[in-house]
Amino acid sequence: LREDPLFASGTGDHRYDDRLTSVSVAALARRKDARRAFLDRLLAIDPSSLEDADRESQALLRFQLESAVRDFDLHRHRFPINSDSGFHMDFAQNVDQTRFDTTADYEHYLERLRAFPGYARENVEPILAGLPAGDRISSCHVSPRQPAATGRRPPRDHLGSP
Repeated sequence: LREDPLFASGTGDHRYDDRLTSVSVAALARRKDARRAFLDRLLAIDPSSLEDADRESQALLRFQLESAVRDFDLHRHRFPINSDSGFHMDFAQNVDQTRFDTTADYEHYLERLRAFPGYARENVEPILAGLPAGDRISSCHVSPRQPAATGRRPPRDHLGSP
């Protein structure tokens, strides 16, 4: 939870309410290495030695850890934003999980607000770093002037053009 203060707040753990998650490449690489080490420990447990529920939990955790390691290796961190979500939305929505019961709660929130410009820079830097390599966030949409994904043409408007 210390590694992801926004997630910690969302789960009700308010020890890190004055911080934001570091998303520098070095911090992400450190987390990837920790997940890899944890995955290695998990894989050393024989699934047949577990109860059914624990075996399912092991399989789910394995999937989550493998996905996190693979995402870093595939440079997914270079895409911290898309058309409907991203670091900016996570930050904005976090106010709903923030406590505002005491003066300290407000001070913690103000610390997060002050830290946001650096947090935004850390999120944007990987996008910029990926541009020379040709990394782009793709876009795909259907407009009234394009055939729909079904292959059918959109209905004609009152002027008779699609």
